[in-house]
Amino acid sequence: MMQSWERVAFMNRYLAGTLAPRLQLDLIPGLRCAAHFAIVAPRPPQPWMIICRRVARCSGCG
Repeated sequence: MMQSWERVAFMNRYLAGTLAPRLQLDLIPGLRCAAHFAIVAPRPPQPWMIICRRVARCSGCG
């Protein structure tokens, strides 16, 4: 089946060819890992908290 790049591209796009690797590499480890968690606050964040969140997200962008 994988004799040409066109077939590979077709399978990846329309036949969920990347679904199994995404599940195995992203979803399952994320669900089984203790590092993924959510913090639920009783009230909305203050402006300085929003700024810190944006800085923390962007610090890995460089």
